[in-house]
Amino acid sequence: LVLGGSLRRELGHSSAIELQMNRSTEPSAYDTNAYYVTNSLVATLSVPVPWEVWARGSVGWLRNDYPNDASPIGVPRRDDILGFTAGLGREIGWRAWVRADYRRERRNSNLPGFDVTTDGFVVQLGVGLFGPGPSGSVATSRRIRSSRLNAALYRRLYSTPARVTACSSFANA
Repeated sequence: LVLGGSLRRELGHSSAIELQMNRSTEPSAYDTNAYYVTNSLVATLSVPVPWEVWARGSVGWLRNDYPNDASPIGVPRRDDILGFTAGLGREIGWRAWVRADYRRERRNSNLPGFDVTTDGFVVQLGVGLFGPGPSGSVATSRRIRSSRLNAALYRRLYSTPARVTACSSFANA
């Protein structure tokens, strides 16, 4: 079962806020659970900054519910995760982009030993394989075509990127 949706609001010429909701089942490697159900709510703000750079920040909440009882506690496992990200990104040419993000997540679990805080720094290099070319596409609106920054955001949101990601993270128990 997968259910998701998003609401997006343009805040002026180049800024946007987005609210994403999701409910899905994911494979699980924990105990006798073959899957878990995750519910999430994420709010993201994207704004332009000087030198054609985009700043993005997000705050999110996730709840993971497991169907089977966890043997140490006799009830199903449940994890609540609260996190945020902050980062900068820039387009390189018309089909590639680079971005760097800091992320922090706090997991609260009803299972002893699974409460953890995780920090990480992620650097991504993306290549849009099927996005619009340098002159835009028919689907691109006149308002978006009028702004190079908005066209860059449009391509980043609606292209299919191939990503190379370098990630460094550590956990504090």
